[in-house]
Amino acid sequence: MDTTIYDLMSSSDTKVNEFKTACDNLLNSQYILADVKITALLEAIAVSKTIYDLFDEILVDFDYKETAKNFMSNSFKLPEEPKAIACLVFCMLLDMDKKIIDLNDFLLMVQKGDINVAYEMFLEKIISPFKTSISYLLSMKQNRNYQEQAIVKEANKEEQQNYNFEKKLNVFLARIHSDSNLDAVEKGEILALGNALLIAQEQNNEQQFQRVYAKLFKKVRLYKPALLPEFENLI
Repeated sequence: MDTTIYDLMSSSDTKVNEFKTACDNLLNSQYILADVKITALLEAIAVSKTIYDLFDEILVDFDYKETAKNFMSNSFKLPEEPKAIACLVFCMLLDMDKKIIDLNDFLLMVQKGDINVAYEMFLEKIISPFKTSISYLLSMKQNRNYQEQAIVKEANKEEQQNYNFEKKLNVFLARIHSDSNLDAVEKGEILALGNALLIAQEQNNEQQFQRVYAKLFKKVRLYKPALLPEFENLI
């Protein structure tokens, strides 16, 4: 089976660095090599799953036609938002690579006269902000991922703590239930409060939890003081 672009894609940071290198190669290129460098830049995007996924995300609601129209009517000034810059320039580069947009004609519209001067302006005013915008968006996405991972980690930690508490409390209540030195009334009071404490924990009702815990603490101290250290170790 022939190798496809999907076989070449990677989430490795190396591919992101290769994209940045491709940007630098384009920024340092001469007009005569523009087509080759643009193609190389687009290929670097295609094989980086990180950057490919970024564009897959930001292009969803992007209006290329309207943004391009504003770009043209605003003396070829890029949008202010990094997301819009990245999307617009990416779509333009794709059209240049497919020859939908003729680079030479485009440059002469941007800057009439010397094509090499126009190309330098193209690199400075369009390609450089494109690279900067991608770097910024990748950084923001990475920070978002870190925050989401931290939230998940904290949630898992809290879930584990709840599980450990419920497990220890159930063991404690089982000991109360099997304690022959406690009469039925004493057991009933402790077990009822124990169940109420579990419910408060499950409902994440901190105020109710504290109220029930205080009552249960008093009952354990009154009826079974020997188990007080074990009870206090529940939380």
